[in-house]
Amino acid sequence: PVDFGKSFPSDGRYRIVVFAGNISRPEQLRRVEHLSQVLEIPDAFLQRLDRRAIMPQDVFEILVLHSACRDDVEITDLPPFLFKDCDPFSQVFVDNNQSRTWVLGEAYSKYGISRDRGCLVLVRPDRHVMYIGELEDGAEMIQLVSSILV
Repeated sequence: PVDFGKSFPSDGRYRIVVFAGNISRPEQLRRVEHLSQVLEIPDAFLQRLDRRAIMPQDVFEILVLHSACRDDVEITDLPPFLFKDCDPFSQVFVDNNQSRTWVLGEAYSKYGISRDRGCLVLVRPDRHVMYIGELEDGAEMIQLVSSILV
């Protein structure tokens, strides 16, 4: 178990935190896949950085925190773009310890997020929250980041 808020240091990168919700439900996994497709659009800031010879993972890190039972989900179920050129094993977290009752999963309840629907959060390098939206609001987040950074 780890304290999710302490799992990413203030190292100068933005964090796109995908609270993926219960991705063992097919309709929820489709919402996460759709978000990944939006982030893959050529005009999205991650793709524009790539064209400028800047490694996107040097500026942004995508973290996924889901609430599904760890026995029902594999990392390979998640869209591979979320982990492009990175290690998914250090970027995916589980906030559901039904099979390990001695450990409490509390991130969703602490942050007031629906364990079923999840949400999208952009965290600045100084660890302040810059944006909160639904998983379907990826285009809105892209517009915000593009107006500021790129």
